[in-house]
Amino acid sequence: MTTKDEFDALLINHDDVKKEVLALFNGRCDVALEWLKETRPQLMGVSPSSIIDTDKQRVLDLIFQIKTGDIS
Repeated sequence: MTTKDEFDALLINHDDVKKEVLALFNGRCDVALEWLKETRPQLMGVSPSSIIDTDKQRVLDLIFQIKTGDIS
């Protein structure tokens, strides 16, 4: 499975997250996939991919904070 295939499979039901995370990383699905899999302190030590099905809004909020420079 290629990185793009893995990325697409992870976000198959989350077109809004897919659009935002690709915009954040300039269309680089390899970097976006790595970011989605790594734990994030802002998400209390879990990865965005681990909560995307249960708390997608937290993932979108984090992407928005990064895009706008909000580090609070």
